[in-house]
Amino acid sequence: MWLAVAVLLILGVFIGMGALRGGGASGLGLLLLLAAYGAAVSLGPVLGPGLAAQLEISELLAIPLAGSAAFVLTYLAMGIASTVVRRMRRPIWADTPTLRDRL
Repeated sequence: MWLAVAVLLILGVFIGMGALRGGGASGLGLLLLLAAYGAAVSLGPVLGPGLAAQLEISELLAIPLAGSAAFVLTYLAMGIASTVVRRMRRPIWADTPTLRDRL
């Protein structure tokens, strides 16, 4: 019972942080994760055999490595693009971070 209450409390905290962050930023964050997972799932099997041949390792190990690399690279690229988009939507006078921004 206490575990369910703790999970609900943590979920409430994250919902509150998302509400403070804003709908657009939260939507971009979800899009970022979806794109990174999609890249990992789709590019892992494609790049895995080539990586296995280059590193001389098993394909069973190379496919998750290639998928992980695709995830990280996509997450970083989309994260940078998301930050640029969020900064473009922000007014110039709002450069000073507030307490809400630090959460």
